[in-house]
Formats: sequence, structure tokens, C-alpha cells
Amino acid sequence: MREPRGTVILCDQLYPSVGGKWVIAGTYTHCMVQTGHRQVDLPGLQVYLRFQVEREGEYGCELLLVNRALPSHAPAILRQDIRVHITDPLSPCEMGCVLPPFRVQCPDLPSQEPGARIGVPLLLWFKVAAEDVATCPLNIIFQPQRGQGHAGDPAERPEPGTGP
Repeated sequence: MREPRGTVILCDQLYPSVGGKWVIAGTYTHCMVQTGHRQVDLPGLQVYLRFQVEREGEYGCELLLVNRALPSHAPAILRQDIRVHITDPLSPCEMGCVLPPFRVQCPDLPSQEPGARIGVPLLLWFKVAAEDVATCPLNIIFQPQRGQGHAGDPAERPEPGTGP
């Protein structure tokens, strides 16, 4: 094992239990936004992190939430830095954290068909000692109101008495 390896899981509930076990409930990789909403305010997300390294010591960890639809040089939506001291490299390091709340806007896609869903592809990215360890997708899916585009622009709606 030359590089750290690990796991990252998004979930609704997370807590350590008896005997070194973790309870992880309500895992997910996508979020459906209520019909017609153009933005969503997501609450703090619970994140389970697990990794193992080859040597004991102090390790800097980084947890990033990025929008995969943006260029790679775009800033992260969220970033958390975590310092961990590993005393036994034979045992994986397990921990939980909560990301702060954040907002996601529905992008304007002029070529999008009215009534089609629009997804915002986010990625939770976990690094240990600047090495990529694990990722978890989080796709935010916006659903327009029936018969309307996402923008809900009055220009997209027929004038009274002219439409169906």
C-alpha cells in the first residue's frame, strides 16, 4: 500500500457506535429539488470519511465540494481542512463531519426543452496528504413546473387565450 486509500459517503445520519462501529443511515448521491424551484438551500451534509495510510504521523486532509460542470480551475463550492494524527497505520482512520449549508442555483440552459430536468453535477472529493483518496457524486436535479421551462419566464408562457 503506497498511497492512502479510503471512502467518502454522504448520508442523513451518522454516529459512532459501540465497539468501533459507525452507524451510517440514509446514504445518497442525488437530490431532487421541488418542482419549479430555481435554487435550493441544502442543509449541512453529514459525511463519513475512512482512510488508511502506510505510516503513523500527522496528516492533512482536505474535503472539497466542486461543480463538475465548471472548469477545473473554478473555485470549490466548499472546502474543509482536517488534521489527523495516525498512531496505528494498521487500523483505518474513521471520522464523521458536517459540511456547512450551501446554495445551488439552477443553470440557465437556453437550448433545454421545456419540461426537461436539469442536473447540476457536484462531486465531494477527499484528499489525504494532497493525494486523491475518494470521491462521492452529488447530483442536484431541478424539475420545472409542468409546461414551463426552468426560467419560468413569462415570455415562455403563451398569452392568455392564445395557448392550449
